[in-house]
Amino acid sequence: MNELVIRTATPADAPALYALIASHQSEGHLLPRTIDDVREHAHHFVVCDVGGALKACAELAPLSARLAEVRSLVVAGDYRRVGVAARLVSELRVRAKASGFTSLCALTHDDPVNECRDAGWSRLLGVLLVAAAVVVAAAAVILLVRRRRRAA
Repeated sequence: MNELVIRTATPADAPALYALIASHQSEGHLLPRTIDDVREHAHHFVVCDVGGALKACAELAPLSARLAEVRSLVVAGDYRRVGVAARLVSELRVRAKASGFTSLCALTHDDPVNECRDAGWSRLLGVLLVAAAVVVAAAAVILLVRRRRRAA
């Protein structure tokens, strides 16, 4: 196995990042992204580069002044279960702290309790997993309350 290099992505990596993300959307864990979106946010990604081929990626996406999301975490099948995801998330934690973020979260389509058990890195590295359905439900309630306030 070639040496794994964890580095910041560049806009030139966008086609490979996009291909990696798109190839894993069928698993149902990722939201669709466009290549333009990936290119625009490339500097937020860390990648696992193996001999010039991207084998994993993750994005640090700012949500507020103190909260960032671990987004588009993808590891190629032949590099899973060897600690690559943990290395990426660990690097994102270092970058988040250096950028002033105090909390990290990740959205999951699965049950966060089972996801934490299955992906021990999230608990060990201090990333809060949140069920996407909870976020959608909370957003719907907020919109409903705002509409009712405006109508009143």
